[in-house]
Amino acid sequence: TAFLLGADKTSYPLLCPIIAGVLHYLFLTVFAWM
Repeated sequence: TAFLLGADKTSYPLLCPIIAGVLHYLFLTVFAWM
């Protein structure tokens, strides 16, 4: 659902890389804790 909400906001070009970076960082931290 978060991906659909992010993909729907095409009028914000700077929001996509920010969300992608945050998600990438969260995945790295989750795998690091595991």
